[in-house]
Amino acid sequence: MAWFVILLVTIWAICSIISYGVFFAYFQSQFPRISRHYERSDQRLAMAVALLGPIALIVGIGMGLFRHGYKWHRVNHTNLKE
Repeated sequence: MAWFVILLVTIWAICSIISYGVFFAYFQSQFPRISRHYERSDQRLAMAVALLGPIALIVGIGMGLFRHGYKWHRVNHTNLKE
């Protein structure tokens, strides 16, 4: 029984990590001109969605969000030219 719980938590965590990256990339790439101003709120929203784990992953696949790629952290905008 303990192995089932460990397996479930592991799968949930992996799905959450993937979901966070996919949803954060989606939120940042939808409106690139204003993405710099909304990075923190995009991160928080992606973290909230990622708590759903496999459900968020299924929704992301269903909505086709993987075409935006995967983004783990914010981009350092000080080195980018506008």
